[in-house]
Amino acid sequence: MHVVHLPANTQRIEDVIRAAQGSGDAVLVLWGTFCQLGNELGGQGQATSWLRELATTTGRPIAFSAPSCDSACEAHIFTPPDWSEDRALGWVGGFHVEVEAMLGPATVLHERSDGSRVRLD
Repeated sequence: MHVVHLPANTQRIEDVIRAAQGSGDAVLVLWGTFCQLGNELGGQGQATSWLRELATTTGRPIAFSAPSCDSACEAHIFTPPDWSEDRALGWVGGFHVEVEAMLGPATVLHERSDGSRVRLD
């Protein structure tokens, strides 16, 4: 899994995330990095839309972590809109295992292209 942290230099977050997405690994954008992306793009809604569009244009899933009251973190995962629900949920299930190994107990939410979400338990 490729975890995206805040860069130590002045590189734009968009460029760092785009490069990670091209690595071929599953990508998890950490919360602080997601917040910085939101600052660069004009808000968290714009950051969410940008990540959703990146999953669409690259044909690869991408995720970001967020704080959670119920677990160590939440992982929000965007899959390409042309993926079937079964394919998306299968990929998300495997990713869930990786996220928990790295960050501890996690709530995983599949963010569908229509804006709805499915929580994996």
